[in-house]
Amino acid sequence: MAYEGLEKVAGAINKIPNPVRLEGHTDSLPIRTARFHSNWELSATRSIALLELLSTRFGVSRQRMSIAGYADSAPIASHETEEGRARNRRADIVILNEQGVMAEPARRRTRTVIGFPGRLLLRHNPQRLHLPVEMAPLQTH
Repeated sequence: MAYEGLEKVAGAINKIPNPVRLEGHTDSLPIRTARFHSNWELSATRSIALLELLSTRFGVSRQRMSIAGYADSAPIASHETEEGRARNRRADIVILNEQGVMAEPARRRTRTVIGFPGRLLLRHNPQRLHLPVEMAPLQTH
């Protein structure tokens, strides 16, 4: 099964109440096509594609998920080699830890809170479980 690993991750997500952020990334090679005007758009599209897959195929609630696109700003490997660039083309599944979020100073919460039903989350330095997901290349035409 092509999505066996993702199915296991989705099953684990469905068993816990934590919110999930899906983060799309690209390599550093500029893109400008009819479909994607920038690496920012491509990275956001990667995270949206993962959201669609998790929600439609594996039943993860959309209300628990958020998306982010980081373009080439958060590499995990060098942009200097093809192997490194390939590793940087990815989407990450980030399971947020509410206890870590609540440990943030109150002044931070008032400035950077993201609302979710029944809980508050911060973008600033949340404790998290980071699960990289390798992405198949998106067609860019």
